[in-house]
Amino acid sequence: KLTDVFDCIEKIQAIGGLVSIDSYMEGHYGGSGKLINLSNAKKIIQKYNVLLAGGLNTENIQRITEDLYPWGVDVSSGVESNEIKDKNKIESFILSVQGVKY
Repeated sequence: KLTDVFDCIEKIQAIGGLVSIDSYMEGHYGGSGKLINLSNAKKIIQKYNVLLAGGLNTENIQRITEDLYPWGVDVSSGVESNEIKDKNKIESFILSVQGVKY
C-alpha cells in the first residue's frame, strides 16, 4: 500500500535519510531493468523528494523526468551494453536529463 510507503519515507527522511524508489522484482534488489510503476512513482514524488530508479534508460529518461520531476534519478543497467557500462549511453542519458525543462 502507498500509505505504508509514505510512512517508511517519512521515518527515513525524519533522520536525514534519502530514499530511492525502484521497481519490485522477486529475487532482485535493484538493477533488474524493470520499469517502475510510473503512476505510483508520481504519487510518491508529488509528496516527497526521492531518487527515482527502475528501468530508466536513454530512451525514456527525458519523457519520464519531464512528467514526474523527481528530485534525482538513479540508473544502472539502463546505461549498459552486455552488462558493461557504455560510455555513449551514459553521455546520452546525462544529456537527456540536462535537456529537461523544469
